[in-house]
Amino acid sequence: MDDKPVESDTDPSAERPDDDTIEVAGGVAAAGRRLITEDWAATIVGLALLLLTLAGVIGKGMVP
Repeated sequence: MDDKPVESDTDPSAERPDDDTIEVAGGVAAAGRRLITEDWAATIVGLALLLLTLAGVIGKGMVP
């Protein structure tokens, strides 16, 4: 029997990038990071519509 240690596919000492990063020639670049996500954009638009309605800019005649 061979007394050589078995190598695993994952090396715990190897540094792995985060799931949302990609490797590029100059190093690691962030991918998919946005300042405003789709959920926040929808929240902002909804609040803006609410404020416009409460301010009287959007009246009953504008809503079908």
